[in-house]
Amino acid sequence: MTSHKSYIATLLSFGLLIFLSSCESEQNELEAYYFPFEELKEGLVYEYRSVNNDSLVPEYWYYRTFDGENGERFLAAQAYDHLFNVTQFSREEFVGNGSLMFDYRLYEYDSTGTAQIIEPLIEDANVFPFTISEDSGFLRFKMKWQEILEPEMTVTLSRGRQFQKFTTHQMLDVNLPAAEFATTELVEFDHTEEGHREYEGTSKEIYAKDFGLVYYRKVVDEQFVFEYELAGRYTMEEFERFFSERLFPLE
Repeated sequence: MTSHKSYIATLLSFGLLIFLSSCESEQNELEAYYFPFEELKEGLVYEYRSVNNDSLVPEYWYYRTFDGENGERFLAAQAYDHLFNVTQFSREEFVGNGSLMFDYRLYEYDSTGTAQIIEPLIEDANVFPFTISEDSGFLRFKMKWQEILEPEMTVTLSRGRQFQKFTTHQMLDVNLPAAEFATTELVEFDHTEEGHREYEGTSKEIYAKDFGLVYYRKVVDEQFVFEYELAGRYTMEEFERFFSERLFPLE
């Protein structure tokens, strides 16, 4: 590979209302830790920088939320590399108990720098849970695609995500309430001539309340460990100006 929920006429019904309200709050308490819907309506770029490895380039994700015609809520995400090339695009829908992926695109660039767009088949659309359930196991996501620049290759990505615990995360000397998740990933490559190979990895993810993803550590093996943390958030105008000044500095 080229390389996600009466008062009483007596005191009893009042107590029942409080109980039901409390249960609903507990069931949906993870939603506040995912990307904030209202704040992202104008869109923000999240910059993630490598922890303890300056050789790895930053990652940039532009997140923007929007409303559908019938009251639906959507999140769009677009990834950029260090040269301002788009590498991934996705759209999710926020439903009652979580977020579901309904559109994903991967961008490959040929020798001329022309983008080739891949639209994977999404087989399991679960991205992020808004509810906590002890017996739900991993929230499963799966998609499959055929490489454009190497059409003999089919790639399958399977991911499981599971809530671990509530915690805190320090960012800019402030301890933020956070939720920790564990994920497992399996990437399978099937080549018509070279056969089948696969790679497994595990990740630790931290989502801070009212921010979304602020940290992750992905382990493929002892030689491949990727650890990234949120370093800043910018408007798209600020982001474009930064890249313009970097790529085309004034003499």
